[in-house]
Amino acid sequence: MDGTLKNLTLVELLARGATLHEAGDFLSAEADYMQILQEQPNHPEANHNLAILLSLQGNLEGALDHLKICLNANPNVNLFWATYIDILIKLGRISDAKTLLISAKDNGLWHSSMQKFEEYIVSLHLKPSEIEVHTPANSPEVCSSLYGESWSTPVRKGDEYTVRTADGRPDLVLVNNSMPTPSVHGQTDQKKLPIRVVCATKFLASDFFSSTLTGRSLHAFSNDNPIDHIQIEIADNNIRGLSSVYNQAIEAATSDPAILVFIHDDIMITDFFWTERVRSGLENFDVVGLAGCQDRKPYQPNWFFSEYISPGQLIKGDLLRSGAVAHGEEPFAPISNFGPTLVECKLMDGLFLAVNSETLVRANVRFDDDFKFHFYDMDFCRSVEKANLKMGTIPLSVVHKSGGNFATGSWSAAYQKYIEKWND
Repeated sequence: MDGTLKNLTLVELLARGATLHEAGDFLSAEADYMQILQEQPNHPEANHNLAILLSLQGNLEGALDHLKICLNANPNVNLFWATYIDILIKLGRISDAKTLLISAKDNGLWHSSMQKFEEYIVSLHLKPSEIEVHTPANSPEVCSSLYGESWSTPVRKGDEYTVRTADGRPDLVLVNNSMPTPSVHGQTDQKKLPIRVVCATKFLASDFFSSTLTGRSLHAFSNDNPIDHIQIEIADNNIRGLSSVYNQAIEAATSDPAILVFIHDDIMITDFFWTERVRSGLENFDVVGLAGCQDRKPYQPNWFFSEYISPGQLIKGDLLRSGAVAHGEEPFAPISNFGPTLVECKLMDGLFLAVNSETLVRANVRFDDDFKFHFYDMDFCRSVEKANLKMGTIPLSVVHKSGGNFATGSWSAAYQKYIEKWND
């Protein structure tokens, strides 16, 4: 931002920040929000918008901190509560979210987006009506637990939250944290489908759960009270291409539908609520992944790099990337934060892809057996797009052991085959 920033009013800064925010210029939007907060640290709208921005970047705890300031400053805005509940759900704090949903409804602070949150909680077989706590959302009991004992009970307003200047222009500009529009291809009954993990490995099935990161993490989620119905299909001692393995799983699912999760065997899942995040993501996209790009350049060699020069020499470029993945072998390995999640993508990394099998069967989308490993995911994404299906990233924590290898002859050969097929 340049020096003209100092000449703008707080209302103008908020309006500009919101415009930049919605355009995807997060750095500039954050600069505007922070400028407001330097002058007014408790500014509710700036804290709210900054919270949304942080959540898109994967910083959910940071988002929650700003929402607490926002609600402490103005607890009578239903949109603020809706955003707070949304973040609680993304953090896996389902019990807190349920309590506040009930409180919002009881206290006249219901927002239209809360309907989706309530339906999601019902899908977990934990109905809000089963919660015994019915404390009003802005009562001292709830608010003191959120903000500390300094909270004082506010006066609740029953009217809609709109503030306008004398000439009718909006005086306060909010970024609406609405969920992506549900895909027309989504399955209405997919909540009943099992999640079926499909994984190819060079190890024997008997060693999969002890010798691979994916097997070890899946084993950790298998207990007497699983949070979801998980099935596991292992192509063990595998020498086939991934496309062949995955297509076999798709064909098997034509008579036994499931949410298929195609995953590499070197992925450590560190998210306790990963199945919930997959199901939630598939309410908005036909195919979900963990990392990708929102745009696509001519002759682009993969989702992260924009240009191919020679084997092992790729240009990063200015792609609009999405998602986050840690790399290493330990739970707290360094995180690569590529960009905001829950956005539609053109290309996605094949380390983790999830889709309702019925969607692929109905759209006649398969993996191309000509791509054994390299570019199988790029080609699949192109086929998904060609079928007018939607792809997007979800916030789901994993650690990937491999960082990729782009300098081999097999990779270069697959790249040429991919370019010849799609002619760009």
